[in-house]
Amino acid sequence: MRTDLWPPHTRWLAIALGLLALLVGSGCASYTDHVRDAQRAIASGQPELAIEIVNAQLKVEESRELPDDLDKNRVLMLLERATLLQALDQYALSARDMMIVDQRLDWLDIGHSDAAKIARYVYSDDAGGYRAPAYERLMLNTLNMVNFLALGDAASARVEARRFQLMESYFLDEDERAVMPGLLGLGNYLAGASFEASQDYNSAVRFYARAWIHGVRPADLRERLIGLFRMTRYGANELAGRDQLAQLIAIAQAKGAIRIIDYQRAHQRGDTIILVQTGMVPYRKAHRVPIGEALAYSSHGSRTRYSLSSADRVHAGSLAARGVLTWVNFPALIDYGLPSGSRATLGINGQPVALGFSTNVSSQVAEAWMGLVPTLMAAALSRTIVRAVAGQATRAATNAALHASGKATGLEGVLGWLAGAAVEGTMAATDTPDTRSWTTLPAQIVISRVKLDHGLHVMEVNVNGRTDRKSVGIYTERLNVVNFSRLR
Repeated sequence: MRTDLWPPHTRWLAIALGLLALLVGSGCASYTDHVRDAQRAIASGQPELAIEIVNAQLKVEESRELPDDLDKNRVLMLLERATLLQALDQYALSARDMMIVDQRLDWLDIGHSDAAKIARYVYSDDAGGYRAPAYERLMLNTLNMVNFLALGDAASARVEARRFQLMESYFLDEDERAVMPGLLGLGNYLAGASFEASQDYNSAVRFYARAWIHGVRPADLRERLIGLFRMTRYGANELAGRDQLAQLIAIAQAKGAIRIIDYQRAHQRGDTIILVQTGMVPYRKAHRVPIGEALAYSSHGSRTRYSLSSADRVHAGSLAARGVLTWVNFPALIDYGLPSGSRATLGINGQPVALGFSTNVSSQVAEAWMGLVPTLMAAALSRTIVRAVAGQATRAATNAALHASGKATGLEGVLGWLAGAAVEGTMAATDTPDTRSWTTLPAQIVISRVKLDHGLHVMEVNVNGRTDRKSVGIYTERLNVVNFSRLR
């Protein structure tokens, strides 16, 4: 563009508009774009292809390799690979990747952050390190328990159980407990299994009791808890006031104590947990939210010390009425293109087996995200208001400068508007919502628990008409864990 032909007082405007066009037109691919092909491969039952795609993003030749650095998106990409490795029964490699992620994955303590920090979380645009929401931290430790239990490494599974407990208490005791009972119940159930497999029955009963309180109540857990109450005498004092467990404690007391060997014979010989993971959780996508809708979202309550001030709310309404502020760029959860309504059946040695309790991870993720939206939207609105005000100030300054120079041409209003639009547009171009999330996380996890004889057993899972079959060696003296997550 030949700016030398422009009048001197408008040359800078041409340059600003050119930079704006460059910024708006040169958007780079988001994290969601990078993993879209991997999502499609998983949906079509090709986890091996999905791993190849992820390894290419990590710039490694094979899954045994680790990337040279783990900056920006690579920590999250390593978590995606770990999930896929679990689907291929490569539990040791999956556990290694998950442990590395656990050491490096950061999160935002949204309950104690100011508007600037929260806004950076919403609009980091893949530029900074990924910060995980609470539910992803919980699921990381939960799925790594699955890895270690499948490997027969109960000691390492106990470590993951303790990490899960720390994350639960830090994030969820006050704020998020009510909207995530399914994830809490699932994690506590597997933690109970981890300690039970190690014959630490006092710890096992505590975790199992928490799973029951959070709504995980299959028949096998009912009998298991009664047996543990009878064996450990745990419950009468420790769980006083827990109405959900009062009946089980009363039954245990009425039946009287049992020996450890009797409990083991009844519950642990040939004990086998079978997990079926299907679907994928919703992912984030940038979405323009009309200003009225955005203001309504920010009014639905807040889980943080920060919320939109009354002054900012009035200011936003005024800007909207004048047409200065029309929408807010914001990340939204969508499930477009993902496997929907996955229906699974389980068979062992040719005989159908009833599926056990189910955790709808997708609904838990959606509820947890909606719980964060008021806070995130308030921070986004504050940031958007600043940009709108900056645009207004630029318009006023441009018009004043043209009048002061004596070179006003009658177009100063138009030039002022263009200058303001350039400032607002440039800022809007940098306000690209962060769409990163754990995209390979399963939408649903079903757990069945059965007792099997020692030896080889053929298990098969059918998901939406496709079958995954495994020959599994069962050991009667230890906990056996079998995972199916190849088919989504």
